[in-house]
Amino acid sequence: MLTGAAVLNACAIIGAVLAIQVNGPLWAIVLACALVGVTGPQISPLTRARWLALLDTFPEGEATEAHASAAMSYEGMADELTFLFGPILVGLLATLLTPAAPLVLAAALTLVFVSAFAWHATAPKTGTSHKHHRTVGSLRPFLKNRVLLPVVGMFTMGAFFGATLTALTEFMSGRSAEAQTGLGYGAMGLTSAICALAVAAVPVRVPLWRRWLVGACIIAIAAIALPGATELWQLVVLLMVAGIGS
Repeated sequence: MLTGAAVLNACAIIGAVLAIQVNGPLWAIVLACALVGVTGPQISPLTRARWLALLDTFPEGEATEAHASAAMSYEGMADELTFLFGPILVGLLATLLTPAAPLVLAAALTLVFVSAFAWHATAPKTGTSHKHHRTVGSLRPFLKNRVLLPVVGMFTMGAFFGATLTALTEFMSGRSAEAQTGLGYGAMGLTSAICALAVAAVPVRVPLWRRWLVGACIIAIAAIALPGATELWQLVVLLMVAGIGS
């Protein structure tokens, strides 16, 4: 199924590129971009699920909370590095080649590496453990506050990232440097990757709700201050602060 998503997403990306290149109608471009989002392979959550499933294969008592924290920290760091190097690579390709180049590369990377992830040797192990297996017959278990609250939190973080990228693009366009937007956005990915790796050093006794609260406060402070930035260096500093919380 994941391989199929990779193929569909790659095709959707190429379709969006073609719709833009031929100056297609706005509705066609919007539809193509919507398909890119709908077919996007959910690698991050699937990776976390695979980590947890692999930890379940440890002999009884050997997999500890510290192991899980270290695994999530490494996965989070790797995920955040894409936010660091991805925008930089996009900015370079768009500046040196053409704006379509990053999208074509994204389609190729999705097709190759998502497929590789889907067929990796660890894939069959996911879901084989029954230590934490539960049969779900309805959506009711997912409508509880303890599940909905993190979902809402992740939704608001996504909204922050989207709004930040949009605002940064507008800020850079005012300086005729739209293609360099990714370079500025990478500043947030840098501090976010560093902090994601450092999470493993946080004592286990520090509860998750406290970590979330501290991160949310940092992001909120940066978000409030961002509209007041008038210079590029101010914007970069605030983005790096936001990255600490994210």
